[in-house]
Amino acid sequence: MFIGIPFAAEQLFFNGGKLLTQTFIVQLGTLALTVNAIAGSITLVFQIGSNALAIAIVTIVGQCIGRRNIRDARKFTKSFLGLSSIFFIVTSLLILPTFPLLMKMFSAPEEIIGTIFIITVLCAIFQPILWAISFILPSALRAAGDSKFTSIVSMLSMWLFRVVLGYVLGITLGFGIIGVWVAMIAEWAVRGLVFIIRFRGDKWYAHKLV
Repeated sequence: MFIGIPFAAEQLFFNGGKLLTQTFIVQLGTLALTVNAIAGSITLVFQIGSNALAIAIVTIVGQCIGRRNIRDARKFTKSFLGLSSIFFIVTSLLILPTFPLLMKMFSAPEEIIGTIFIITVLCAIFQPILWAISFILPSALRAAGDSKFTSIVSMLSMWLFRVVLGYVLGITLGFGIIGVWVAMIAEWAVRGLVFIIRFRGDKWYAHKLV
């Protein structure tokens, strides 16, 4: 309950923020919705390997913390972060050359293919750097019992950057769907930086779980 309740609240607000983001993407028109759907599907392919690591690291770090072996917990976490970046790079090398084929599979309208390509390239560049520290690292912290901190950071970064900044860039400043995705990448960077600072300290493993 100590770990699960904050995480459940985080997921509730996180998905609520994603839903709210969808509501103002609707204002950009049906083509923007199509771009977001196709780019989101491609991004999920990028994240297959790293999502698996985010699940596995909970058990591995949890066992290290159970033995009070902080050195191994740090070592495995760093290894998973590096492995995640490798997965992203390999996936990018596979997906980018086949991008025209993917567009044919999606039957994407010609006028939005350029926008989808820009978003795909942005993800290919920034995901190997930012995604792991934004999602795998908090999984490791949560496995050590640092669930409350990770949930608060995730919720605040989601609403302040992905939602608010996404609206400002996408709607107010007129950057459209690309502005929404840039805001999401900015959110990865901010929350990842906070989690790195937390990981370098010693408060994240100071919780008494049992």
